[in-house]
Amino acid sequence: MIHSTATGVSAGVKPAVKKSTSVPTKYQSVVESTVASEFLVDRNLMLEKAFNHTDVVIVGSGLAGLSTAYELANLQGINITMLEKNHWLGGSHWQGSTISPSIIVRKPKSKQENPANKMLDALGVPYADKDNYIIIKNSALLISSLMSHILKSNNVSVLTNYQADDILLDNFSQSVTGITTRKIGDSRLASSYPLYSKCVVSACGKREDLSLTMKRASLLGFQDMYFNNFFSTSPMNMNSSDDEMVYHTREFSPSLVVAGNEVSRIDGLPCTGMSVTGVLESGIKAARIAFELLQKVLTYNSLMRQLICLFLYYRTTNL
Repeated sequence: MIHSTATGVSAGVKPAVKKSTSVPTKYQSVVESTVASEFLVDRNLMLEKAFNHTDVVIVGSGLAGLSTAYELANLQGINITMLEKNHWLGGSHWQGSTISPSIIVRKPKSKQENPANKMLDALGVPYADKDNYIIIKNSALLISSLMSHILKSNNVSVLTNYQADDILLDNFSQSVTGITTRKIGDSRLASSYPLYSKCVVSACGKREDLSLTMKRASLLGFQDMYFNNFFSTSPMNMNSSDDEMVYHTREFSPSLVVAGNEVSRIDGLPCTGMSVTGVLESGIKAARIAFELLQKVLTYNSLMRQLICLFLYYRTTNL
């Protein structure tokens, strides 16, 4: 039992130490205003790069979004911006302080190299080898390893607390040219900003209210077909869900790629359960599709430049 002492301090509780001016300092002095300005400059430079120099926008930072960013980050000359509505990365596998348990990656039937295994080995994520699958005993290690690799990449900008509100379309080709986004909690009147890109990867997971594919389906006039599939995914089937998710990962609309659990939602596919094989490989496939789309854009732009040069040369020589 604790009793009050004559000095008013409870027994077992040390009184506050009187501040001393003679404490030796081992750290170098800094100017607070300089540190603050450097922080603001770095922040503004990142935002300027994200909003003005982006080739691919990835919406969602779950396993599908992270694996897409991981694959694209390894390619030089491609600038990526990843948006996440929450203040943390990792999606449903890492919700704030809640960390999901063990997950598995299924082995392919043939002896061909498994892209998911290759990723795990490159990241140095340990796993236990079973007969038909491998088991990752700490999913947080996989998520944090992917995040570490992505955040170290100079060609990736990550914006948390940013939500994708809508898509931007080219009036002539009707291809997706970017998104509009806003910072969560921004109460300013003009709080929605355009973020232009050559390709958008929508990996919003099971959040149908954030799905960019749903917004695009609405614009195309066949949203009813997809609304019927939402909330009606097939029962869990780990033996078919991974294959179907990877197979249906695609360019949903010109320059708009769909990946991960969002594929299952819009197509009414089975739930995946503990297996993340489909989600990881869906992100890898989405990165490959995005890269191919970028190459088409570069080829088209190069051709247009050549045609313009020929046109100008023809006009000059015939004046």
